[in-house]
Amino acid sequence: MSHSQDTTSVAAIVSPTTPPDLDTSSTNSEALTAEHVIKSGQIEVTVHAHDNEQNEDDDDFPEGGLRAWLVVAGAFLSLIPAFGFMTSIGTFQAYWSLHQLSQHSGSDIGWIPSLYTYLTLALDICVGTLFDRYGPRWILLSGSVMYVAMVFLLAECTELWQLLLCCGLIGGICAAMIGTTGLGAVAHWFKARRGLASGVAMAGSSFGGLVLPVVLEETHDR
Repeated sequence: MSHSQDTTSVAAIVSPTTPPDLDTSSTNSEALTAEHVIKSGQIEVTVHAHDNEQNEDDDDFPEGGLRAWLVVAGAFLSLIPAFGFMTSIGTFQAYWSLHQLSQHSGSDIGWIPSLYTYLTLALDICVGTLFDRYGPRWILLSGSVMYVAMVFLLAECTELWQLLLCCGLIGGICAAMIGTTGLGAVAHWFKARRGLASGVAMAGSSFGGLVLPVVLEETHDR
């Protein structure tokens, strides 16, 4: 009595109450999965071999080139006002304590840089989500426009609540938008050398912390 065999699968025909014996031996690079199809009182067992190694990322990272390093340069410049302003905020606080806010204590004035620093770092989570969904262009453009407006309004503030609202609140939100977007854009252009590129971009915060206090000291008296 002859039986036809399917050349594309390994089939075992048994009674519904007796499960077939399967070979469970496997290597480190392959895993065996059994797919049971019940048809007209018979069980057809098809064994497939699957590679259990994870596929590499399909994303293409330029890892250099003119456009990639221009992104790094843009991130470097964007971190000067974002984190550079944060590291030099003490110069502003000293100036405010001698001029606009001379009637307030240092602990009261300290709320301004504290709010700025908190929002700059805490809002990274929200800005990162928007970055992943909409991309960097409109976030960076909106943050830059708002930051320029904040700088102009900062010169007109004379009260504590005005400085707290302008520099602390608006400035912190703008800095989070600019700084997070700059660093996030770098990560999309580099993978193997991402640490190097991010380090070059982060140097903008240190550069701002060195340059801005010197500029402010020279311009405050004028």
